[in-house]
Amino acid sequence: MKRLLNLIILVFCIFCVSCISFDLSQEKSSSHETPVPETITDELFDMANKLVAETAGNGKPIYAFLSFTTDYNNTLVENYVTDALTEAMFNTDKVRIIERANVETILAEQRFQASGLVSEETAKSIGKITGVDFVCYGTLKDLGETITVNARVVDVETGELCAMARTTITKDDYLKKQGQNIVGTASISSTVPESDTTTSTQPQTSTNDVNNLWEVISYRNDFDEYTQYIFRLYSTDDRFIFVGYKKCDSKAYSKVTAGISWYEFLGYNGTYDIKEQNGTTNTKWLKKEGKMNLSQASNDYFYFACDPQIGYRWLIDILLKNETITVRRNDLARKFQTAGLLEKMAEYGITWEEIDETLANEEF
Repeated sequence: MKRLLNLIILVFCIFCVSCISFDLSQEKSSSHETPVPETITDELFDMANKLVAETAGNGKPIYAFLSFTTDYNNTLVENYVTDALTEAMFNTDKVRIIERANVETILAEQRFQASGLVSEETAKSIGKITGVDFVCYGTLKDLGETITVNARVVDVETGELCAMARTTITKDDYLKKQGQNIVGTASISSTVPESDTTTSTQPQTSTNDVNNLWEVISYRNDFDEYTQYIFRLYSTDDRFIFVGYKKCDSKAYSKVTAGISWYEFLGYNGTYDIKEQNGTTNTKWLKKEGKMNLSQASNDYFYFACDPQIGYRWLIDILLKNETITVRRNDLARKFQTAGLLEKMAEYGITWEEIDETLANEEF
């Protein structure tokens, strides 16, 4: 009986020691759990607090945000990060914010135009028009795995720069994807045979001739039975001219588009001067027509300006009869080396005759 009692006590002691060891191991394990990653908005919260602290006053001041800019005109990244900073500022509960869409609407109604770079003076003018106390704008520098955010705030009443802040954020999955799509890590190839009917979700580009600066992006949509070609020509920065050709298997539904992607803080609408080699200047009021998809992905596109009332032939004709042109909007001018468009089209088996016929069908 005594031996049995000792055995029971021993088993009980072993059980207790095991429970204590398990609890300790659980505590140790939980202390090494991977922390939940911060969102972009969380990473920008300290910056938001710094900007708010430097512009603090009585009550809640009203802020307007202008889209931050990238080196490569990636509007998806620009809008994403700007929205995240806007949300972070709002989360401080110390400011009021006017929606960027409302800002753009007000500026469009006032037909406000600014140069490509926002300064304290233009920010003050924007603030006066929109009726806010402060205007926040800035730049984004892509460093690969991270993005450096530089923010500036202008006091609308004085026009002075009253706050500055800089921080570095880690790219989340969305930003990594957009960087790949826009900067140029999409698949690179030479020409794409017309007989290739494989549906592609990634654009294919061609820049074979080093003297031909036209870049080509193409993708196939088997479901809707068309191949989309985009012939794009950059200036010395992120502004570009393009000709789009949606080549449908049923020729009657094919479509040609052309326009200028010249984004400024206040949008695409405005007066564009296009100077040809012989000195002739074509002045057009162009407006944001819509967007052109770069692939079948719904978030992979760019916006552009054109004049749909007069069609696209006028711009294509200018591109074809000049080796170089100069485009000016407001006080900013950019030169484009336009030679080689037909040659680049020919690489993809596209002739001027079919482009001309498609344009004629649209004009009819």
